[in-house]
Amino acid sequence: MDECPVCGEELYEDDEQIVTRHNSEEFRFCSTDHRDEFEEQPGEYV
Repeated sequence: MDECPVCGEELYEDDEQIVTRHNSEEFRFCSTDHRDEFEEQPGEYV
């Protein structure tokens, strides 16, 4: 189980896979809005 790095919501394997990569690491998100927010300022969340 993972957490959305933006809001901390728990993510499960059955959830839709919304992902991005940063510094060769994969991050999963609860929404495309949170993915986009992370991609704009990844330093805020890593």
